[in-house]
Amino acid sequence: MDRQPQKSNIESDPSLLFQKINEKMKVAGVLSLGDFLAIPGNLGKIKYKKIALLGESNTGKSTLAYGVRDWVNSAYKKSPVFVLTRANADGQGAWTSATARADIVRATKLKHKAKGNFGLRFEAEAIRSISGIGNERTPLNLIDIGGMPNDSNIRIASNANLAILLLRREMIDSGSLDKWLGFCKKANLPILACVVSDIEGDNLIISNKYGKTFECVAGGLKRDSDLSQNKVIEQLSEFILRLHGVTDEKVAIPDDEPTFNVRREGNKFYLSFGRESSNSEKVIDALRQLDNMNLEKSIDRSKPVLLEGRVSIQVISAITLRLQQHTKVIAIYDTVDDKYIVVYSIDEKYKLGDKIL
Repeated sequence: MDRQPQKSNIESDPSLLFQKINEKMKVAGVLSLGDFLAIPGNLGKIKYKKIALLGESNTGKSTLAYGVRDWVNSAYKKSPVFVLTRANADGQGAWTSATARADIVRATKLKHKAKGNFGLRFEAEAIRSISGIGNERTPLNLIDIGGMPNDSNIRIASNANLAILLLRREMIDSGSLDKWLGFCKKANLPILACVVSDIEGDNLIISNKYGKTFECVAGGLKRDSDLSQNKVIEQLSEFILRLHGVTDEKVAIPDDEPTFNVRREGNKFYLSFGRESSNSEKVIDALRQLDNMNLEKSIDRSKPVLLEGRVSIQVISAITLRLQQHTKVIAIYDTVDDKYIVVYSIDEKYKLGDKIL
C-alpha cells in the first residue's frame, strides 16, 4: 500500500509560516502594526493612510491592489475614497495591462524595454504624486511599488507610512524576505499586513485582530480574475477600513477643491488630477487655470513648452490645443524613454516625434 507523503509542520499549520516571518521582522528591526501603534503618538502619524504594496513580481501585487481598491470603493454609496497610485519606477507590475488587451505583443515589448529603465524623472514624479496624497481629500491610498527592493523604490516608498508585504512561500527562506524587510527598515515602514501568495491555493486568514498585523494566505491572485467574492480581498479591505475608522458615509470632498491641478515653472507645466470628477469637468478646470496664468506675456516662445504628469487623453489634448497659440513647440514627457516627445511644432528645428531633453 502506497504511503501518502507526510506534510511538513508548516504545510499542516500555516501559522508557523508567520511565526517565522515575525521572528525575521524582529531581527531586522521592522515594526509590526501592533508594535508601531504601541508607541505614543504613532496613531496620529497614520491618520491618512499611504499604504505601500511591496513584494517581488509574480506574487499578485497588482491584482491585490486593484482588488482592494475596487472592493473598498464598491462598498460605499458615493464617489470612491480609496486611491490607487502606480509608482513602478522599475517597470514591474501590470501597468501595460490596458495595452495588452489590445496588442499583447506590443505590451510585452514595452514592458521588457522599460524594466529597470524608467529613470530618475519617473522616480521624481512618483515621489511628487505620493507627497500630494494623504489628506482630507484622499485619506485612503494604496501605492503599488515595483518588484525590486532597490534604492529607487526605497526613496519612493519612504513617502508612504504603512506597508503590505506580499511573499511566496519559497521567499521566506531564500533570502528574499530578508531583502524586503531591509527595504521596510530603510523606508521606515511598519507592516500593516503580511500576505503569503499561493496563486493556485486557497484563502486562509491567520490573524485579523484590530491593531495587529493582518496575516493571511491568499489564493487566486491571478490577473483578470473576479475577486469580488475573494475572502482575503474582502477581509483585508475591511481590516484597513476598521483601522481608518471609516463608516458607510463617504469622506466629504469640498466642492471648491480643483478637479485638476496645473503647476507651472517657466515653460514647464506639471499636471495632476484633483478631486473625483468627469473628464469634462477636468478639461474646464485645467483650461481655466491656464487662462489665469497670463501665458501670452510670460511664456518664452524661443523654447519648447514641456508638459509632465499622468492625465487623461481628453485633458492633455485640450491643454495642448490651448497652448499652441502661445508657443512654437510642445513636448510631453514619456516615462519609458525618459525624454520629452514633441507632439506639436511649427519650428523647423523640431519635428513631431523628436525626443528632447
